[in-house]
Amino acid sequence: KALSDKKAAERQSKKDKQLAQSRLAKWHEERDRRRAAEDYAAREAKVAAALKLTLASYIARVESDQSTKRRMKKEWADEAAAHKRGGGRSWPVWVVQLICELLVCGTAPTAIGKSITIMYETLYGEKPEDEPSVNFIRQCRVVVEIMGETVTAMKLGGADSWKQLWTDATTRRQIPFTALIIGLLGDEEDIDPVVVSSCIFMDDEWSETQADGIVNKINSLKHRLKRLIDVDVVKAKHPDKVHLIPSPDSITLDKLGIDDGVIMTDTCNGAQKVRRILVDRIDGAQDLDCMNHLRNVWIGGMEKTLSKYLNEMLRSSLDEIDSTLRVTTSISAVIRAIDKEFSLSANYPKGHGELFLEWIREHYPGVLLLHVERAAGSRQDLCTEGCLAIYMNYEYYVEFLDEMLRKRDADDKASILQQNLFVVLT
Repeated sequence: KALSDKKAAERQSKKDKQLAQSRLAKWHEERDRRRAAEDYAAREAKVAAALKLTLASYIARVESDQSTKRRMKKEWADEAAAHKRGGGRSWPVWVVQLICELLVCGTAPTAIGKSITIMYETLYGEKPEDEPSVNFIRQCRVVVEIMGETVTAMKLGGADSWKQLWTDATTRRQIPFTALIIGLLGDEEDIDPVVVSSCIFMDDEWSETQADGIVNKINSLKHRLKRLIDVDVVKAKHPDKVHLIPSPDSITLDKLGIDDGVIMTDTCNGAQKVRRILVDRIDGAQDLDCMNHLRNVWIGGMEKTLSKYLNEMLRSSLDEIDSTLRVTTSISAVIRAIDKEFSLSANYPKGHGELFLEWIREHYPGVLLLHVERAAGSRQDLCTEGCLAIYMNYEYYVEFLDEMLRKRDADDKASILQQNLFVVLT
């Protein structure tokens, strides 16, 4: 009996031990699950707190954006003006600034209005209340011009001396205009070119008129500095920087004579006379030929020699050609004739540039057609610039002229210019 009791006690002890181990394992599992739940709850609390802060930040940003949101709409000058009779609204400054930025980047005026509308819809998610008209956008080009002239005036006025004045003139449809660039000496002894104007319209092509126009253009920059000094916004917002605006009297051609400044033009007679007039007006200024144009003087001598050689070699053939056709061996004369007949801008009334373009589109659609170099006026680089178009378009010129010469209608027969070019080119 004692042995059986012992065995029963051992079995009971073993069961109790297994039960204790089972209960201990369950307790450990429950503890681990509780700790995992507590960790998860803590993480969720942190995430919720972070989300709450982010949401509060977004709410504050939205409220701020709504308070500072820009309205795409014309505005009255003030509340009183809105209730008065007459007057009109105007675009806010930020719209004008945006238009000017797009104009400077080369965006076409007809595309700016739609571009601004798209940007506004992208930023604010709604359509603007109004859109600038194409006419207003084109008027803003004057604002860009004024800002450019003001920056130019400040740069020229702030320089102690001017090292170079370069000018060149040309014509378009019998209207003369001049480009003017003034070079300043940079920090690294390099010339810093300042474009005063790329298009100064002149009354005529006389050298005296050209010189007076250049002087008047430079003197007009004084007005830009006067206006900038008188702007109330500059005085109110930046009173400590008004002194940085150069004096209007600092815009003067005499700065070219301070440090042996150079007046540079090409070598044609009219430009040289303009240069002499300006040098006589400015004490200490020097005159200099443009190095790029001097190469054309050498090429011009080559052309004369070549024309003389061809005249001697082709004398007998030239004598057999009717003098009314005005055939010549001068390369410049040939290029000028090509310009008159085939120029796509149709500057010459007796030319056929538009007809030739229609003919090309009909017979050779998509072909590469080089534009004829403009040959009006005195062009020193005429030979080098004009020969390529003749070489590339030669076969089209000859075929077109041949077709024109085959016409039998008395009212539509080939002109002397066409006959001249056909003889020269063939």
